Amino acid sequence: MISLRILAIRQVPPSVVRLKNLTSLFLKVPPSCSFHGLYSLRELSLRFRSVNDATLKSLGSLISLQDLDLGGSNFRVLPSLSGLSKLETLDLNYCFYLHTISALPTNLKILHARGCRALETMPDFSEMSNMRELDVRDSSKLTEVPGLDKSLNSITRIDMNNCTNLTADFEKNILQGWTSCGFGGFFLCGNFVPYWFEFVSNGTKVSFDIPSNDGRTFEGLTLCFWHEYSHRSNGITVINNTKRTELKASLGRGYWNTQPLLWQGQLSNDMLKLESGDKVEVKVIYPPLMREASMRTMVNLVWNKPLKENTHDFDNANYVFDRHPARFYKESSDDYESQDDCESHDDYDSSDDYDSSDDYNSQYNYEPYSE
Repeated sequence: MISLRILAIRQVPPSVVRLKNLTSLFLKVPPSCSFHGLYSLRELSLRFRSVNDATLKSLGSLISLQDLDLGGSNFRVLPSLSGLSKLETLDLNYCFYLHTISALPTNLKILHARGCRALETMPDFSEMSNMRELDVRDSSKLTEVPGLDKSLNSITRIDMNNCTNLTADFEKNILQGWTSCGFGGFFLCGNFVPYWFEFVSNGTKVSFDIPSNDGRTFEGLTLCFWHEYSHRSNGITVINNTKRTELKASLGRGYWNTQPLLWQGQLSNDMLKLESGDKVEVKVIYPPLMREASMRTMVNLVWNKPLKENTHDFDNANYVFDRHPARFYKESSDDYESQDDCESHDDYDSSDDYDSSDDYNSQYNYEPYSE
């Protein structure tokens, strides 16, 4: 069986190490042997299996491994995998007892560690220059990911929702350092308004004009919103009322949420095509049953800061640019109008001020917003 490449078995005989060309191994019972010698293995799944320390340590010998799935396993410490120079995807979802992730290979692209409720210690991410996606949602004991703010140039999506103990400095560094555009964004738990945003509005819409560039280069928009309740999608529509164009972008995966959720992402002006003098309106696409009064929408103009357009496979399918939407034009007036794609909420009271006594804002030193 020296030519065997894919194997799914219930028991692991010691002779498995003789399968020199094996590239994929899926174990259906707790592993009982070392993986030393499987130098061609590229994919390994131990999902929802009891993994002992000896097995974990032997993973470091899998020099060709690209995809490792340990999701649902019962170990407490993930030993260093820094020697796995070809590892690109690591799945640790729902490892409920995992409290420490040791050193990771710098070429890692995707780390999923959702639902690791005991997770407290993450490795240094300052040299993780290939990281594309990080998901540590529902890791309520996690306070930070060291060095993550130094590896944002490659990251397209970070999900830290329901990570309720993140430090204020960590959140600020990630929000202000975000450079990625397109599909993805940064999800975290919170109902605050970061003080550095220029345009803030109660509800789902914010309007502004693009000023004169004064020698600067307009790079795009940083978009942010939060809401109190459940969440299905975070689509964004950017309307240019001057040129009668709009760009619709689906910027992230949706899910139901029980905590206040804050999302931040960006759109490059290569896609927006905005110019000085343009009158712009940004709208968040949200479920019809969600109360608009439970949301805040924020926008920053980005100058002289190159934005990295994502190369995610879904990007092309998540932009819709309409150059001449007839519905903008209103014959009886010189103005243009835009109607909501979602159900309107006539009962929304625009005088509903943002609560300046909010404990969250006081704790994290964010300035509240009031119309």
